[in-house]
Amino acid sequence: MDWWLFTFLLGSILSLFLPIVPELFYLVIFILIALIFILNKSTRSSSGLMVGVAWLIFSALRYNNVWQDNLLDVNNIANSPLLLQGEVVNIPSLVQDKKIISNTNKSPKKASNKTNRIVSKYRFNLNVTHINRESISQPFLLRLSWNESPFEVYQGQQWQLKVKIKPAHGFANVGGFSYQTWLRQKSIVATGYVLNGKENNQLNDDLSIRQQLLIQTKTLLPQEPLSALLLALSFGERSQVTKEQWQVLQATGTQHLIAISGLHLGLVASGSFLICLFLLKVFPAEFFINRFKCQWLLTFNLRVWAITLSCLITFYYAYLAGFSLPTIRALVMLLIYWCIRLCGIKFSLSRWLLIAIFILILLNPSSLFSASFWLSLYAVSIIFLVMWRFSKQLLGTSHIIAWCKSLLLIQVSISLLMLPLVAMINYQISLISLFANLIAVPLMSLTSIPLCLLAVLLLPLSESASAWLFELALQSIKLIWQWFEILAAQSWATIDISNQQVLWIIAIFLVTALSVFLSLKRGFIIISASAILLTVLVLTFNEDKSQGWQVTILDVGQGLSIVIEKNRHGILYDTGASYPSGFNLVDAVVMPYLKHQGLKKLDKVIISHSDNDHAGGLKKLRQLISIDEVIANDKSLKGDSYCQQGYEFLWQQLTFTMLSPNSLRGEDNDDSCVIRISDGKYSVLLTGDISAKVERVLLSNKEISTQLNVNILVAPHHGSKTSSSDVFIKQVSPSAVIFSAGFLNRWQMPMEKIVQRYQKHKVSVFNTAENGMIQLDISNNGIHVKPYRQSIFPYWFANDTISSK
Repeated sequence: MDWWLFTFLLGSILSLFLPIVPELFYLVIFILIALIFILNKSTRSSSGLMVGVAWLIFSALRYNNVWQDNLLDVNNIANSPLLLQGEVVNIPSLVQDKKIISNTNKSPKKASNKTNRIVSKYRFNLNVTHINRESISQPFLLRLSWNESPFEVYQGQQWQLKVKIKPAHGFANVGGFSYQTWLRQKSIVATGYVLNGKENNQLNDDLSIRQQLLIQTKTLLPQEPLSALLLALSFGERSQVTKEQWQVLQATGTQHLIAISGLHLGLVASGSFLICLFLLKVFPAEFFINRFKCQWLLTFNLRVWAITLSCLITFYYAYLAGFSLPTIRALVMLLIYWCIRLCGIKFSLSRWLLIAIFILILLNPSSLFSASFWLSLYAVSIIFLVMWRFSKQLLGTSHIIAWCKSLLLIQVSISLLMLPLVAMINYQISLISLFANLIAVPLMSLTSIPLCLLAVLLLPLSESASAWLFELALQSIKLIWQWFEILAAQSWATIDISNQQVLWIIAIFLVTALSVFLSLKRGFIIISASAILLTVLVLTFNEDKSQGWQVTILDVGQGLSIVIEKNRHGILYDTGASYPSGFNLVDAVVMPYLKHQGLKKLDKVIISHSDNDHAGGLKKLRQLISIDEVIANDKSLKGDSYCQQGYEFLWQQLTFTMLSPNSLRGEDNDDSCVIRISDGKYSVLLTGDISAKVERVLLSNKEISTQLNVNILVAPHHGSKTSSSDVFIKQVSPSAVIFSAGFLNRWQMPMEKIVQRYQKHKVSVFNTAENGMIQLDISNNGIHVKPYRQSIFPYWFANDTISSK
């Protein structure tokens, strides 16, 4: 059985490495092979391999075929508003801001004709059942934002909404957050926004119990920032946690404490079991059983009833947390454990873990590409391994001393052994995580977490008792938070690391950790094997690029941001956009990439022109990283120098030649800073948003015209119809052109006729909307073009199921 479960897991994992989801025909083939394996005695135990592959392919096909099953054309959906009906299935996140509104009714004699109004922005998931008033065969999940909503939106309500949507999509960059993978994990097939209008109607007002309890809880909590942590502990509702609080949690490595998962459900299950067992022992149950003639209840052991009640309480807590993926994982593991105890079956820890993984994959196959899934399994494995390896050291002591030793040992082991995975995900190491968790885990386990649960349980019975318990929980949180802030304020609290440093950490970890857990003799063998692996890692991932250079066109949607790298130095050309909501491409894309590459400062930042999609992130960038020089023509950008035709500078043996503009305005598209980058053999042309008018001006200048001939061209103005004239393409004569454009953008850039124009000249076409980030590795051996979705991370679960056109 264990081997079959293991092969099922292995088959599921191997299916993740496919570049695309196979067609239905191949799914049938895998099922037939699985049946052949099952019917053959010698291969039956390995049939799980094919079953695992088939199950993942089936779930992927079901997700991908939503549009086809509902007879919907994706391009029509993306270009036209839709009238949808559906139910809000999660607790919406709410952001309220002040907006200045002009009041035309006021007299012009008055000093002010503007007023402030509070506007609400909701984000929520809608389970769509009708499109344009017609029911659909396969309902699907849609993630919506609703700006300036005139209504209050709650979980459980049904709505009719006028929306604009796009299929699930996200930026695809090295080091960045994969929004598209996150959407797939949540089974969300599209995103969009609500268009305000009279068509938007609330069909019913049936709030979920969870939503009602949350509303009631908010009225009881004090109006202070740390109350957001109580909502996170009680309902898994973290949208109220501020950015500053997240920074403290990340610096101290304690984010897991406010994400309801195994720790929280384990505490609730064990605590409720002990309390229920105690109450059952002191409660005169026999009197009531005899009175109501329910003697059959006496046939069950008190422990059975305690376990049953504990499972119900734990299930209720998981419901309050919204049955999030971490909560479901912990719940499944706990229920399997209690079932084993009730049935008296002897299971090894490995079988228990394999059965839990099997059920989790059946319930939600997308768990496999969730980092939290692997972190949870790894943490559980560490606990089992530590307790097995050091069990002798914990014997012969009192229960209290053994418990303290176990807590210390487990926390130290998790902090150290989780280090490589956490570093690989966050590109950051917390040096204070151990000290923060040693205090916070036991303290929160005994105070904040149980108090929050008891407060919610008492809400329907007594609001005053619930408020009192929440106040106690808040006081304990305040005490813990003071400790967190002291630690986070230390200058040495965290270390930012690059991808290369992560690889070294993993290699060192393999050499040391395994030697500790194994005998000396085996440890020597492991050290030798790890040394070999370390060499392979260094040779494979850290090849010497001192003679080469990189140009990376980041996927920033409808905008532009390009990083030029050589000898661990960097220059940034444009920053991408920044929006009134606070979202910006510097935080989302640029800084994660720079951190991944180990670039702690930028030698230069060149701003092509002042449009938001090119320069919007400059202010934020200045706050986050040291910049030696900013080159910008628009005076409002406060540059250190200018981009002007004829100016040239040498950087890391690369020549940057500025071909345009003549003037220093930097305000319009045609004022864009056009730069040619060359190493003497290969060259790249960056054009900003110039139009065909500027192209003609460049071509008319004989000296400049000869410099336009390059190997790689970043297309002017994202491929708009006003640029990329035929004569310009012919003169540039690139081997490849790269369009930086947004997925299914409303301008339909790059225009189809522009793409065809390049193809007519036999130019290879790349588009960030389809290919993601595009990296150019340039050396004496040539130019290697690496699209993110096809070369760097070419796996089906992280990439689009449809074309961007």
